[in-house]
Amino acid sequence: MGRRRIHDQDLPQRLVHRHGQYFYLHRHEGKQQWHSFGRDKAWAATHAEKLNELKRRERNDVFGVLRSVGEQLREQVLVRDGYRCVYCGAERDLGIDHVIPHIAGGSTMSFNLVAACTSCNATKGCGDPRQFLLELNRFAQRLVEALLVDLMDKPRILDSTAAAGEA
Repeated sequence: MGRRRIHDQDLPQRLVHRHGQYFYLHRHEGKQQWHSFGRDKAWAATHAEKLNELKRRERNDVFGVLRSVGEQLREQVLVRDGYRCVYCGAERDLGIDHVIPHIAGGSTMSFNLVAACTSCNATKGCGDPRQFLLELNRFAQRLVEALLVDLMDKPRILDSTAAAGEA
Protein backbone atom coordinates (compact mmCIF):
# COMPACT_ATOMS: atom_id res chain seq x y z
CA MET A 1 0.00 0.00 0.00
CA GLY A 2 1.18 3.42 -0.86
CA ARG A 3 1.68 5.87 1.92
CA ARG A 4 -0.80 8.74 1.95
CA ARG A 5 0.72 12.17 1.45
CA ILE A 6 0.57 14.05 4.69
CA HIS A 7 0.86 17.49 3.16
CA ASP A 8 -1.72 18.72 0.73
CA GLN A 9 -0.20 20.99 -1.92
CA ASP A 10 -3.12 23.41 -1.64
CA LEU A 11 -2.76 23.65 2.13
CA PRO A 12 -0.75 26.92 2.18
CA GLN A 13 -3.31 28.65 -0.05
CA ARG A 14 -6.18 27.38 2.07
CA LEU A 15 -4.47 28.53 5.27
CA VAL A 16 -3.74 31.97 3.85
CA HIS A 17 -7.32 32.26 2.65
CA ARG A 18 -8.71 31.06 5.98
CA HIS A 19 -6.46 33.33 8.07
CA GLY A 20 -6.92 36.28 5.73
CA GLN A 21 -10.66 35.84 6.02
CA TYR A 22 -10.39 35.67 9.81
CA PHE A 23 -8.34 38.86 9.99
CA TYR A 24 -10.73 40.61 7.61
CA LEU A 25 -13.76 39.59 9.66
CA HIS A 26 -12.14 40.60 12.97
CA ARG A 27 -10.22 43.69 11.82
CA HIS A 28 -12.07 46.13 14.10
CA GLU A 29 -11.82 44.18 17.36
CA GLY A 30 -8.63 45.85 18.61
CA LYS A 31 -9.97 49.34 18.00
CA GLN A 32 -13.36 48.58 19.51
CA GLN A 33 -11.83 47.52 22.80
CA TRP A 34 -11.45 50.95 24.40
CA HIS A 35 -14.68 52.21 22.81
CA SER A 36 -16.64 49.45 24.53
CA PHE A 37 -14.91 50.21 27.84
CA GLY A 38 -15.59 53.92 27.39
CA ARG A 39 -19.32 53.29 27.02
CA ASP A 40 -19.46 51.65 30.44
CA LYS A 41 -19.44 54.81 32.55
CA ALA A 42 -18.97 52.95 35.83
CA TRP A 43 -15.90 51.13 34.48
CA ALA A 44 -14.56 54.34 32.90
CA ALA A 45 -14.91 56.22 36.20
CA THR A 46 -12.94 53.61 38.15
CA HIS A 47 -10.37 52.92 35.41
CA ALA A 48 -9.68 56.39 34.00
CA GLU A 49 -5.93 55.74 33.68
CA LYS A 50 -6.47 52.48 31.76
CA LEU A 51 -9.03 54.16 29.48
CA ASN A 52 -6.60 57.01 28.74
CA GLU A 53 -3.87 54.47 27.94
CA LEU A 54 -6.18 52.64 25.51
CA LYS A 55 -7.15 55.92 23.84
CA ARG A 56 -3.49 56.99 23.60
CA ARG A 57 -2.57 53.70 21.93
CA GLU A 58 -5.22 54.16 19.26
CA ARG A 59 -4.18 57.79 18.78
CA ASN A 60 -0.58 56.68 18.25
CA ASP A 61 -1.64 54.08 15.71
CA VAL A 62 -0.28 55.10 12.29
CA PHE A 63 -3.68 56.08 10.95
CA GLY A 64 -4.67 57.60 14.29
CA VAL A 65 -1.65 59.92 14.22
CA LEU A 66 -2.62 61.13 10.75
CA ARG A 67 -6.14 61.83 12.00
CA SER A 68 -4.90 63.59 15.13
CA VAL A 69 -2.54 65.81 13.13
CA GLY A 70 -5.16 66.71 10.54
CA GLU A 71 -4.63 67.16 6.84
CA GLN A 72 -4.32 70.97 6.99
CA LEU A 73 -1.63 70.88 9.70
CA ARG A 74 0.10 67.99 7.92
CA GLU A 75 0.27 70.01 4.70
CA GLN A 76 1.59 73.08 6.56
CA VAL A 77 4.40 71.02 8.10
CA LEU A 78 5.31 69.44 4.75
CA VAL A 79 5.38 72.86 3.04
CA ARG A 80 7.43 74.38 5.88
CA ASP A 81 9.98 71.54 5.63
CA GLY A 82 10.12 71.72 1.82
CA TYR A 83 8.63 68.25 1.28
CA ARG A 84 11.90 66.71 2.53
CA CYS A 85 12.72 64.52 5.51
CA VAL A 86 14.37 66.82 8.06
CA TYR A 87 16.62 63.97 9.19
CA CYS A 88 18.00 62.57 5.91
CA GLY A 89 16.65 64.82 3.13
CA ALA A 90 14.59 62.11 1.40
CA GLU A 91 11.64 63.25 -0.72
CA ARG A 92 9.70 59.96 -0.76
CA ASP A 93 7.44 58.19 1.74
CA LEU A 94 7.02 61.31 3.85
CA GLY A 95 4.96 61.36 6.97
CA ILE A 96 4.75 63.48 10.08
CA ASP A 97 6.99 62.84 13.09
CA HIS A 98 6.49 64.17 16.60
CA VAL A 99 9.96 65.43 17.58
CA ILE A 100 9.06 64.85 21.22
CA PRO A 101 6.77 61.79 21.11
CA HIS A 102 3.28 61.74 22.66
CA ILE A 103 4.46 59.20 25.19
CA ALA A 104 7.14 61.63 26.41
CA GLY A 105 4.66 64.49 26.71
CA GLY A 106 5.02 65.96 23.21
CA SER A 107 2.12 67.86 21.72
CA THR A 108 0.55 67.91 18.29
CA MET A 109 1.47 71.52 17.64
CA SER A 110 3.36 72.61 14.53
CA PHE A 111 6.54 73.38 16.51
CA ASN A 112 6.71 69.71 17.61
CA LEU A 113 6.02 68.25 14.15
CA VAL A 114 8.46 67.66 11.31
CA ALA A 115 8.38 65.97 7.93
CA ALA A 116 10.12 62.60 8.17
CA CYS A 117 10.50 59.66 5.82
CA THR A 118 9.09 56.33 6.96
CA SER A 119 12.56 54.92 7.58
CA CYS A 120 13.78 57.76 9.81
CA ASN A 121 10.46 57.96 11.65
CA ALA A 122 10.49 54.23 12.38
CA THR A 123 14.16 54.25 13.38
CA LYS A 124 13.70 57.19 15.74
CA GLY A 125 10.53 55.71 17.18
CA CYS A 126 9.75 57.05 20.65
CA GLY A 127 13.40 57.66 21.39
CA ASP A 128 15.23 60.84 22.27
CA PRO A 129 15.56 62.98 19.10
CA ARG A 130 19.04 64.16 20.12
CA GLN A 131 20.27 60.56 20.46
CA PHE A 132 18.75 59.70 17.08
CA LEU A 133 20.50 62.66 15.43
CA LEU A 134 23.83 61.67 17.01
CA GLU A 135 23.44 58.14 15.64
CA LEU A 136 22.39 59.52 12.25
CA ASN A 137 25.48 61.77 12.20
CA ARG A 138 27.72 58.82 13.09
CA PHE A 139 26.17 56.81 10.26
CA ALA A 140 26.61 59.73 7.82
CA GLN A 141 30.21 60.18 8.94
CA ARG A 142 30.97 56.47 8.36
CA LEU A 143 29.28 56.66 4.96
CA VAL A 144 31.35 59.71 3.93
CA GLU A 145 34.54 58.02 5.15
CA ALA A 146 33.72 54.90 3.12
CA LEU A 147 33.04 57.03 0.03
CA LEU A 148 36.32 58.89 0.48
CA VAL A 149 38.25 55.63 0.79
CA ASP A 150 36.50 54.39 -2.33
CA LEU A 151 37.31 57.62 -4.19
CA MET A 152 40.97 57.38 -3.19
CA ASP A 153 41.16 54.18 -5.27
CA LYS A 154 39.35 55.72 -8.25
CA PRO A 155 41.63 58.62 -9.24
CA ARG A 156 43.81 56.18 -11.15
CA ILE A 157 40.80 55.11 -13.19
CA LEU A 158 39.69 58.73 -13.66
CA ASP A 159 43.22 59.83 -14.60
CA SER A 160 43.52 57.07 -17.20
CA THR A 161 40.14 57.93 -18.78
CA ALA A 162 41.02 61.64 -18.81
CA ALA A 163 44.35 60.87 -20.49
CA ALA A 164 42.58 58.73 -23.08
CA GLY A 165 40.17 61.62 -23.79
CA GLU A 166 43.03 64.09 -24.34
CA ALA A 167 44.85 61.84 -26.78
